[in-house]
Amino acid sequence: MRQLNKLLCRGWPGNSIGLQYALARRLLPSIRGCIDVPTQYGFDILLRVDPLGGPLQGSVERNIYYLGTYEAGTLHEIGQMLSRRSGGSCFVDVGAHCGLMSLFAAHRAGARTVVAMEPAEEMYEVLASNMKRHDVEFATSHCFQVAVGSKRGVTSLLRDPNNSGATRVVEGPTSSALVPMVTLDEIIARTELSRVDLIKIDVEGHERDVLAGANETIARHRPDLILEYDFSERDTHLIDDLCRLGYDVYVLSRSRHIVSDLVPFKDIAHTRSSVDNLFCFPRPWAESFSPASAAQHCTLRSPHPRAPGADW
Repeated sequence: MRQLNKLLCRGWPGNSIGLQYALARRLLPSIRGCIDVPTQYGFDILLRVDPLGGPLQGSVERNIYYLGTYEAGTLHEIGQMLSRRSGGSCFVDVGAHCGLMSLFAAHRAGARTVVAMEPAEEMYEVLASNMKRHDVEFATSHCFQVAVGSKRGVTSLLRDPNNSGATRVVEGPTSSALVPMVTLDEIIARTELSRVDLIKIDVEGHERDVLAGANETIARHRPDLILEYDFSERDTHLIDDLCRLGYDVYVLSRSRHIVSDLVPFKDIAHTRSSVDNLFCFPRPWAESFSPASAAQHCTLRSPHPRAPGADW
């Protein structure tokens, strides 16, 4: 089943993801609780499915269980981006969820150091378990239960009971769980990393705050970046930030879920999906990657944890 999914994720015509789900639901049993799930990439991953949320809540769990992957296009690009760097690369995963992308970076993309951050306590436990069980694959790994933002402090989390991947930071007093917030620069300094090659940021709309707290890391290491972006908000401030930081911005031609070509991002109005990922390359490397000039991508304007026992 998952071998067929692997072929479909590489871009068979038509609604391949819909076909994958239809086949998987017929062939795979319902699950609840904790279970090891095989992936398309040669390693198993622990998932926790909350019985109160239905048989399979959350797009991340559904995708991994039924399809053996999540964001197949993004995972493929993680492999490509790390392979362009010299040996012993470092992958930083902000909003790591259960750890699929961190494990992929180590198993399939050759990362020798992985730093993963996840603020939600229940999901952090799954992440930490997955990182520990696969520790043999890493030269060095770090796992932190923190939110990442523009400054140190304490923040609230808002959880979606139907989608574990939609947990988000909210401002102001709420009845939600409180978690420590740190900057990415603090995390990198604390772990004493000598290099940072790729940073993935998926924090449900707070990507700009994470970038604001990563100025030193970006200036020193010039990593590639992958950021989730909500195109439906029609707001190009994040694009402008990336351009000011010296990055050229690309998207996958068939969305983050399908292995496809990177194309220069030019216009919000022509994106395939309301939420997708931006793949960002520092200049001048990006200019050698594509004949498109840097200026093309910078003319857009707005159209109208702590680790257990650590003291943050």
